[in-house]
Amino acid sequence: MTGSRLTVVARLTCVSYALALTGAAQRLVDEHLEHRTLTPEQVAQALNISTRTLYRAFAVNGEPLMAYVRRRRLERALADLADPQRCLNVAEIAARWGFADSSHLARACRGKYGQTPTEYVRAQASAA
Repeated sequence: MTGSRLTVVARLTCVSYALALTGAAQRLVDEHLEHRTLTPEQVAQALNISTRTLYRAFAVNGEPLMAYVRRRRLERALADLADPQRCLNVAEIAARWGFADSSHLARACRGKYGQTPTEYVRAQASAA
């Protein structure tokens, strides 16, 4: 194999590894989203890799690890709010998914979607 082809193969291998590692980390994070104290160090340790390797893998994916955690927690909180059979209030749902309080959840939702959680859930329900 020539030098340039070898470099391309090596890069593809690294990217493939990073994407596989990111997928494994995302599955692990999704299983532990309710733990408020979930840290990058815990995720890296569970995958038997360094925190630096974990961060590099997520860099290939384009979304930092903790941004992924915040996004998934917000999605789960909004799904709970949209559940017509929910028995928890907004503050309890916010706490369940790692938000400090309902205001924190509202700020995160406004920052991501430009709407309060209630407005977002109503808009999603009317679009369906």
